[in-house]
Amino acid sequence: MRARQPIRVAKRVLISAVLVVAATVVPARAAHNRANLPPLVIWPNAWTSQLTRNFNPCSNGSADTANVLYSAVYEPLYIIDSARYKEYPWLATSYKWSPDLTTLTFTIRHGVRWSDGQPFTAQDIYFTYATLPGIKTAGLCANPKVAYTLTMPASDQVVFHFKTRDSTQLFPLMHNQGILPAHIYAKQANLGAWVQTNPVGTGPFTQVGNFTAQSFDMGKNPYYWQPGKPAFSTVREVIYTSLDAGNLALEAGQVDWGGSLIPRADRVYDSRNPNFHHFFPAGFTDDMLFLNTTRYPYNLVPFRKALSLAMNRQAYNVNGRYGYGPPADIQAVADSTGSTGPWPNWVDRSIPQTLVQYNPAAAAAVRPQGPPRHHGVAADVHPRRDADHAAELPGHRHRRELQGAAVRQLLR
Repeated sequence: MRARQPIRVAKRVLISAVLVVAATVVPARAAHNRANLPPLVIWPNAWTSQLTRNFNPCSNGSADTANVLYSAVYEPLYIIDSARYKEYPWLATSYKWSPDLTTLTFTIRHGVRWSDGQPFTAQDIYFTYATLPGIKTAGLCANPKVAYTLTMPASDQVVFHFKTRDSTQLFPLMHNQGILPAHIYAKQANLGAWVQTNPVGTGPFTQVGNFTAQSFDMGKNPYYWQPGKPAFSTVREVIYTSLDAGNLALEAGQVDWGGSLIPRADRVYDSRNPNFHHFFPAGFTDDMLFLNTTRYPYNLVPFRKALSLAMNRQAYNVNGRYGYGPPADIQAVADSTGSTGPWPNWVDRSIPQTLVQYNPAAAAAVRPQGPPRHHGVAADVHPRRDADHAAELPGHRHRRELQGAAVRQLLR
């Protein structure tokens, strides 16, 4: 079953670079001078008791770890819009694969400066991708997601060299990887412990103000490279200690943009105000049922097929996911109809969808033959007791109930 990303909600337009992709759908509004508007209030769905003024993404004690305002300061080479499936050149203007798909060359954008006025160069990219992974740090500076070496053949180019050919490396390289200023970060003896109270980035918002334990403002980068942007002069981040508290603030109009799970958002949120809108894109992750295939009966292929037939995925979607997580097709690239989702054009129509379609009668007809065996050795087990060991992902009671019911039905 396919999981989806948090709902994005907004009640006024944001045209700044940082959120042009992160909040891909926002409501229309009459033209006006946005510079005179109060701060745009953002809730990044971070549930914490208080903020710490630390904008070092290599530290666990940062104020804004892994949420939207990091992208307001630290920008990537490319932004990949996972909702529209489009690529946007950002700090790089282009990339090119070698014919054998083992090298990936980026050409960097000219005329970009850091918020302290220093020029942005290929050395910053080299530091971020080649030097940082070798430093034992936390946060967003952890080990690289893919294996590569990096070279700089020209002053405006960096080249990633991969051990094996793989054209899918672009997304994990770009995703959530902001480029950091080498002229600042390379000077820190203990990068993981360093506290950066005033960030330096290439993004549209870099000037910190009004910092408290529950909120802070980010003003415009005086050297931002996109003319006329950002459209708003200030973005304010607020935090709440629970999902309910954040949702109440959204519904009361106290927050302009946020990521949250709102059950039945069209009725609970959109209907309250004509300027309230939500957006819920298809995600890239799946809700999975993991079985211990070294134990009976999970080591039996017929049993696993029957278990799949016995699971009512649509019931889980409606009752456990509020209708936001429609069942996936058997390849997990689209929904069960093969018409919507991340990659419907990739669906192989020759593969039957039978095993992901709810069919309790077909499931009940499957009966594994012979005594239970473990690695070829007869095992003394009690099927009803073993049914309780079906793997589960925590936090989804309805999913557990559906799985347990399916297993018990098969083992009767």
